[in-house]
Amino acid sequence: MYILGRGLSGGLRTRVAAAFGITVGSIVHTLAAAAGLALLLATSPLAFTAVKLAGGAYLIFLGTRRLFTSSSKRLRPDPQVKPARGGAGLAFGQGILKTGTICCVAWSRQSRQMEHCCSAALTVTAACCPSGASIIPGTSLSGRSGGQMRDSQDYPLGYSEREARRLAEQGAMLEDLTAEVFRRAGIGPAMQVLDLGCGVGDVSLLVSKMVGARGAVLGVDRASASLHIAQQRAASLGVSNVEFKEADLGEFSTARSFDAIVGRLVLLYLPDPAQVLRRLSRQLRPGGIVAFQEYDMPQTSQVPASELFTQTRGWLLQAFTAAGAEVEMGTKLYTTFLHAGLPAPSMMAAMPVACGPDTRGYEYMVGVLRSLLPWLERAGIATAAQVGIETRAARLRDDAVANARVAFLPRAVGAWTKVGGKAAP
Repeated sequence: MYILGRGLSGGLRTRVAAAFGITVGSIVHTLAAAAGLALLLATSPLAFTAVKLAGGAYLIFLGTRRLFTSSSKRLRPDPQVKPARGGAGLAFGQGILKTGTICCVAWSRQSRQMEHCCSAALTVTAACCPSGASIIPGTSLSGRSGGQMRDSQDYPLGYSEREARRLAEQGAMLEDLTAEVFRRAGIGPAMQVLDLGCGVGDVSLLVSKMVGARGAVLGVDRASASLHIAQQRAASLGVSNVEFKEADLGEFSTARSFDAIVGRLVLLYLPDPAQVLRRLSRQLRPGGIVAFQEYDMPQTSQVPASELFTQTRGWLLQAFTAAGAEVEMGTKLYTTFLHAGLPAPSMMAAMPVACGPDTRGYEYMVGVLRSLLPWLERAGIATAAQVGIETRAARLRDDAVANARVAFLPRAVGAWTKVGGKAAP
């Protein structure tokens, strides 16, 4: 339409120049996209905004000029009047600009799609076998959590105020994934649920919403300070159907019966998780549910992988291993259920994806690494100076953005089954 309009108003020469401009503009903007300009717009809010403003200004200019153009101007050229000088050149330049406008609109849409993908991307895989909580107020934590630990009796990530906040942020990140596991397992209204290794209360608070006012949740942990924080969070949210109890999972007993036993990122710290599940599953009513979610840490990866990311991943795996944690507990959920005398579970896996400049994925990884620093140094894996913890997250993120890297955080594996009944699909 643009070429036809220019031809009618300027003659054959102008028409050819406009067509040539459109062609050249298409080639130039295609090459720019191939060179990574579209990716730059997707990952740089400043560049994206600048292009939008420039495009908007150009459209305003065209509209304003059209308004002030005389309505009496003829569409057909007057044979007695020669086209103005520069008409062909102007048509050529406008052809390039108009192509640029179209490309910018396309890039803008692509950028929004990429931004959505990078901010909410999840890889979810169903296996083939039978939040809203507030951030913790500042509190110094001491004590122990999550049941009896391997080797030493210390939770490897410690009990600092920073670690408590990290746990709450982790809970928010995993909430939707955990809720999906529990939903598939059959957790629902009016159920009585036991949450093992509840820590600062993230899973207990999540389940409290699923069971509703007619249901109840008992969260068990051996760290009194963590339980105090959990109680504060529940009170601040007005949650009244949750109770917290201090006890070691290896010794915990109760006369209460439950409709479900749940937990997240707790079995990896137990020396004999199957024994704990075998004993506590006796507290389930007929048809009761056992549902857990655990990490497969070695599945953490980056594509293409940087040396900095590979180093960070290696340190995390070495530190957890040195602390006695089972880094592949997610994969081992299946055999753990079987060894506990439970029916074969249904399973699913999900991986949060970190990409783009606004991701918090690298802060999450480095937050865990920060809590593991004492183990890194104690085991001779790395020194605090080598880690450079204060700048590591920014370095990881900046490198990832500059080189279009995508990181897959630890695979979260969910497993669930019913005692005296078939596991939900």
